[in-house]
Amino acid sequence: MQIEILNETFEFPNKTEAVPEIIQTIDKKFSQAGMYYSHFSVDGEKRYDGLEEYLQDNIEVIEKIKIVGCTLKELADEVILSAVDYLSRAVPALAELAPQFYREPDTNSWQQLGKLLEGIEWLLDSFSLIDREIAGSPYISDYPNWEEYLKDIYSLKEIVVELGQAMKNRDTVLMGDLLNYEVIDLFKNMRESLDNMLPWEV
Repeated sequence: MQIEILNETFEFPNKTEAVPEIIQTIDKKFSQAGMYYSHFSVDGEKRYDGLEEYLQDNIEVIEKIKIVGCTLKELADEVILSAVDYLSRAVPALAELAPQFYREPDTNSWQQLGKLLEGIEWLLDSFSLIDREIAGSPYISDYPNWEEYLKDIYSLKEIVVELGQAMKNRDTVLMGDLLNYEVIDLFKNMRESLDNMLPWEV
């Protein structure tokens, strides 16, 4: 199996035992180049899902895979664009979901809540990555609303704790209140902050 990393090609056996070495090689090459992982491409198709999981599931049939990197600025812009897209879709979905918890939520309600929590987890993880890397870099001046977004992220973490406690207690009314009066407004604020940090060419 061939893996292309930053225009350099490596050969690895098509065995699951090779996955840890592949991931280590990718991390090492990006670190040496001062680059960051963006996505991977198989047969010309871009994929943004988990690389390691994909390798574990498909390594026996992969012939060639391309690992695409990006600069810190490109990574930050990419995350901001993805977050704006998620928040834009999440607000109307939440407006529809929240009232369901004032009644008896059905299986679909809980599934939608699960997807919401996955999205929130992604927001928190992506923020942590970017904040850790960009806080002390010259690029921070390119994101004038970063501090406002930072405050919103901390508020979101607190709401997640409250939501988790409400779920544990099966307090569906409180869950509805948190979604309706806390999360929706916070998502709108986050979207507004991110709108002012969008890459200029968008």
